[in-house]
Amino acid sequence: MRNHRKKHFTLVEILVSVAVMIMIMVAAMPAYSSLLRGKSLFHAANTFNAAVMEARAHAIASRNYTALIIYSDADTAAASNVSGKNGVYYRIAEVYHSSGSSYTFKIWSSTSAEQMLPENAMVPFAGGNSKDFGLATGNDAVAGSSTAPKVTFSGSMASNIRSNCRAIIFKPDGQLAGTNEKNLVVRFVEINRYNADKNCPRQPLNINWLTGKGKFMESVQ
Repeated sequence: MRNHRKKHFTLVEILVSVAVMIMIMVAAMPAYSSLLRGKSLFHAANTFNAAVMEARAHAIASRNYTALIIYSDADTAAASNVSGKNGVYYRIAEVYHSSGSSYTFKIWSSTSAEQMLPENAMVPFAGGNSKDFGLATGNDAVAGSSTAPKVTFSGSMASNIRSNCRAIIFKPDGQLAGTNEKNLVVRFVEINRYNADKNCPRQPLNINWLTGKGKFMESVQ
């Protein structure tokens, strides 16, 4: 009668297998972390894109210039070292008065509440890259920058909005105001990574000047 003996793993074999598994996990962690960061920024851009479409729909329905204002408040600036130079919050507002390249905002849209970008994301206002927000030059659709239309606030908005902000403006026909038939690009970054490295990766959202629809572009440096 043949004696069948069960084969067991030795302690050395088990330790070697565990060591190999740990090495594989360590090697894969950077790629996995990068994948998670990319998905979080994509989620922020996707959430923001829904607000862009809502602002456009409001402009068409109300037959009035409407803007999606991106800003940060004092608490957010202090907590994240943003210093008011980048957008963390966004909300829809009606243009109270427009004259040439100047826009005045007075009231928030009654159908829109303040929203905060998710996943520790923000929109840089060209703090580390001149093309961080919108077109490099001559983009009237982005009010608030040095090369774009002047933005002022009156009424209740004057007390709860920071001077550093951006406003994506839609005309009553739903087109982006003053883009000269050029698309608008909004780039999203992680707050902590941006504070440490102004050239950190960005998730761009390309907004069509005619339809207002956003197209997600590949993450770029």
